[in-house]
Amino acid sequence: MRSPHVLFFSLFVFILPSSAAEGLHRLRSVHDVETTMDRFEQSLRTQGFRVFIRIDYATKMKKVGLHVQPMQALVFGNPKLGTHLMNCRQDIAIDLPMKVLIYQGEQGRVWLTYEDPHWLAKRHELGDCGAAIIQKMSAALDRLAHAATKP
Repeated sequence: MRSPHVLFFSLFVFILPSSAAEGLHRLRSVHDVETTMDRFEQSLRTQGFRVFIRIDYATKMKKVGLHVQPMQALVFGNPKLGTHLMNCRQDIAIDLPMKVLIYQGEQGRVWLTYEDPHWLAKRHELGDCGAAIIQKMSAALDRLAHAATKP
């Protein structure tokens, strides 16, 4: 059985991008990390998305004697949408369910970051398969992200 620390650090590497990469949307929030994530999560739930896990990196790191600025990730999805995409091309499952990262960066600014579903469709060469679902996911994420980050 793996230790909880190995599992945590595996999730940490899996969820966090190594740099501001192509295909990421990043919005500045007027709220702190906790409030932004609470707002995003609540909106997700009211829209019928399923929340799988919420990770508070700063708290987890503190428990092992390390420090990072406030940072949380949320893994979420809608199986009705994701399953259709997996039927188009199974390897898209490596990027599903979706994730959002909210963190406090330079000068105390808070950022919400997520992968663009259109970029995922391009990456996995979905073509026209799932195009309507990708459009629906993109619009929903954009709406949810803006709602969480604005006053």
